[in-house]
Amino acid sequence: MATSRPRVLQFGKMPLPQLDAELAQAYEVTLLSEQPDRERFLAEHGAQFEYLVTSAAMGVPASVVQALPRLRCVSSFGVGFDALDRESLLRQGARVGYTPGVLDDCVADMAFALLLDAARGLSESDRFVRRGDWSRGRFGIRTRASGKRLGIFGMGRIGSTVARRAAG
Repeated sequence: MATSRPRVLQFGKMPLPQLDAELAQAYEVTLLSEQPDRERFLAEHGAQFEYLVTSAAMGVPASVVQALPRLRCVSSFGVGFDALDRESLLRQGARVGYTPGVLDDCVADMAFALLLDAARGLSESDRFVRRGDWSRGRFGIRTRASGKRLGIFGMGRIGSTVARRAAG
């Protein structure tokens, strides 16, 4: 006896092709972005879907949520849910899952890279050398990052991760 896989509406392609492949292995996936007439498709088939997959970058607009009367769960790949229409999801009673914490270290690393770049002029000095300006004059002295005071706006997951790095 064959068991049917749950039907999932995927709002658009995921940022990594392997995620699309893994979804297709586990679920019966319909990719909304590949439908020639999305509004018509949703009007005709929207009631068949209880699950929606999207990403933090793509989100999901109210019009799509409203076209899925049986929507129970939205899985959003990525951090944050500002691109998801919160009000329509609340009215629908749909649960939202996302991936907090997965980018905290990467964002904190980038914050420190930008801090060092701003203090030491790394990007600017790279352009200086590549333009050949080094043969016409000196780049100039920049400030150091060590021994400075660091201000962090917001002490959520990412702010706390930056603070731990700054503590040495």
